[in-house]
This record gives sequence, C-alpha cells and structure tokens, in this order.
Amino acid sequence: MGRSEIVIRLPRCILVLKHDEIMAMLKVNPSIWAQALRRGKGYSRTEKAMSRKD
Repeated sequence: MGRSEIVIRLPRCILVLKHDEIMAMLKVNPSIWAQALRRGKGYSRTEKAMSRKD
C-alpha cells in the first residue's frame, strides 16, 4: 500500500481511498472538511494529554 491511502473496513467490504480521491470528495462537500478539522483538533489534544499522563 502507498503512503497516501486510507483503509476503511466495513461489514461487507474494504475500501481503499487514495489522497486525490479523498481531496476530490472533500471539495464537493466542504462541511465534511470543517467537521473533520474540528475532530482532528480534538484528537490531537487528547493524544497530547495522554502522553503527558504517561
């Protein structure tokens, strides 16, 4: 697998999306981009907090 692929495992299939495909989907629906950014910030904060606890 390449460095810019995301694997999504669903009950009946496995999806492999490439960077360009993901960017094309996000351009069509920018609200998903904004939502993902917010989620990413929260994820990053949680990781930092967990690393400080250890």
